[in-house]
Amino acid sequence: MTEADQTPVAIVKGGAQGIGRALTQHFLSAGWRVLVLDRDTEAMDDLEASLKHRDQMT
Repeated sequence: MTEADQTPVAIVKGGAQGIGRALTQHFLSAGWRVLVLDRDTEAMDDLEASLKHRDQMT
């Protein structure tokens, strides 16, 4: 197994705002890969622009 196969993955629904955003940021800072789902495309763009770990977010 590669290191990427062993990295934990979180799926955060409503992850661009509020509690979901906080969870997304927490998981990313802990080294997790995160799949973020949200209907608000502006909030998603804002989240992506603010992240340090963009390579871990899908």
